[in-house]
Amino acid sequence: MRKVLELPEITLEELDSRIKGLPSKLYLLKADGTRIMLIDGVGKRFPLVNTLPRVLSKVELYELDKFEFLDLLNSPSPEPVPPSSPNSVTFSYSTGFSDLPPSAALKIESTVQRIVKRAYSRGIAIESLELSGSLRQGVTGRDILRITAKVSAYTVLESPGDELRRIASEILSRETGFETRVLVRGEFKRVTKLPSVKVDVSGFTFRGGEIVEISLRGGSQGSERLKVNRSALEMEVERMLKEAGIDKIAENIKSTKSSEGISLRKAASVIRDSLRSLKGLALLDVGLMPGLNGHKVVVRVKKEGKDSTSAITSMVSEALKSSQGRLRALGLPIELEKAYLIIEE
Repeated sequence: MRKVLELPEITLEELDSRIKGLPSKLYLLKADGTRIMLIDGVGKRFPLVNTLPRVLSKVELYELDKFEFLDLLNSPSPEPVPPSSPNSVTFSYSTGFSDLPPSAALKIESTVQRIVKRAYSRGIAIESLELSGSLRQGVTGRDILRITAKVSAYTVLESPGDELRRIASEILSRETGFETRVLVRGEFKRVTKLPSVKVDVSGFTFRGGEIVEISLRGGSQGSERLKVNRSALEMEVERMLKEAGIDKIAENIKSTKSSEGISLRKAASVIRDSLRSLKGLALLDVGLMPGLNGHKVVVRVKKEGKDSTSAITSMVSEALKSSQGRLRALGLPIELEKAYLIIEE
């Protein structure tokens, strides 16, 4: 058995074209460490699993001799042993929609909670989610919303990626009005029982209005932060600490997660106080959402005076920058990267 190909991901359609281009030999295809199919010298496929997902990840192709091929063909593929799962996980997410108009970005943000809850009802417990997207023009001239979802989740399903893709596409298409295509990447851990999911995400409903995007980072943003799956890292550190018998520090890690939610609520309160005093505006709502390099703040106001949009934007921007200083003074680790200002008449 000799490995001849390794790919991070491939669709079944792409796999078909790859198979046609292979030399006339015998092959074994693995995905996520599981034997998926055998391929004979003329390209005929012999599935070793009941259901093939549309997208295969961590793909490995091995060249076999005829004895290895016959042995695998006549022996069932062993089922992977499901990993143990925690009783509960805390959902976290981040988004990056710099290529999208603010109205589309806000509509997508408002769907996160619904996607997580519907996925759970279908057998997928999402622990972390990173969304990015762009609008592209299709061949007919219509705009198509392309979303990439990087996910870490537990599941009881055989093809969780396909199911999550359907859920996200349906919800996003309805909310944004665009034809939506979703690419799901990441890790799904197969378990026998789903952990519960704690969702500390302030869902909001986008009702429309004039939207202005405000950058809250002055000057150069510096180098891009290293993206880390924090939830997975914390779980691994917690496991190592417990094995070393340092339970107290492990418990401190757990308490840090809940304190983050408290910090967000305190930060929203500070921002709200800074905005309430602005003349000619009625503050309707303030919400904080995670971004790729900090947090985004959504500010909904009602226009009561005759100030122009430019004047209102300037006032809100100054108030938010002032609140950023107050957050630092209070020791709240909340960095604001941008704001969405929604102005309702």
